[in-house]
Amino acid sequence: MASRRKYVIDGFEYSPSAFRKLSRSRKKELMVQWFHEHFEDPAVRLPYESAEGGYQWIWGGPYSADDEIQSEFSDVASFELMQEAVDEVQSDGLFDWAPVAESQSDDNASFESSAFDLEDFVGTRRDSAAASKGDLDQLKSEMLAQLAELKEQLQLGLHGYGMIGHNRPPGPIEDSPVSAQDATEALNEIAKIEAEAEKPEPAIDTVNESVGFLRRMAGSIAVWLRDRANAQIDAAITLGVGGGVALYAQRLLALLGTATESVWAWLHALPWPF
Repeated sequence: MASRRKYVIDGFEYSPSAFRKLSRSRKKELMVQWFHEHFEDPAVRLPYESAEGGYQWIWGGPYSADDEIQSEFSDVASFELMQEAVDEVQSDGLFDWAPVAESQSDDNASFESSAFDLEDFVGTRRDSAAASKGDLDQLKSEMLAQLAELKEQLQLGLHGYGMIGHNRPPGPIEDSPVSAQDATEALNEIAKIEAEAEKPEPAIDTVNESVGFLRRMAGSIAVWLRDRANAQIDAAITLGVGGGVALYAQRLLALLGTATESVWAWLHALPWPF
């Protein structure tokens, strides 16, 4: 079953009820502190490329204090108080934020921890209202479109870039984010999901395993991007993180995220029992 939500700030855990009981000033202080524990000025670690429009948001973003604080605390703080916290965060005139280094170092783990939970899925689906056929068809169509776009990007890496699986010794930045073997396996896992989507009773465990592989690949790419950015910063390189290779990796990472999210949305809409 899904775990109860907690707010971890400065090493302390607050349950929703405990957070609500705090004074107004303390809530505001903790919301501001929470934000700075998770987000930082992009100038701290992000590569900057004038020709590409400025900061390269290789770990996602830019993030806004307004969006993130409301997303995290809307259940336990009033809108007015959240806006006061946002105003304090933005008091120095910075409005676009990057995730802090600690969050970046856990990229792989974050993809693992957000994997589809089959036991939780079974427990929640029994009590959920079934989606209409029209909604289910729409979710399936969106999922297949996302998977098709992901396949195209994987095939681009295999056949267009000529970078994945090459025989040249990898450089410190230009080595490939995905091996030819992993790209081929990812295409096979996508094919499994597509095949299950056409069955009257999809095998949820099969889909779950395929999604798990894609999420692990996403985690590896996120780590690859982080390491290449760190190498760039350490070497004071100003040409971007691996040029076109990094842009390919960023696009692939984004597509892996949207594709797996669309699979989960479709799974949760399936009628129970299958």
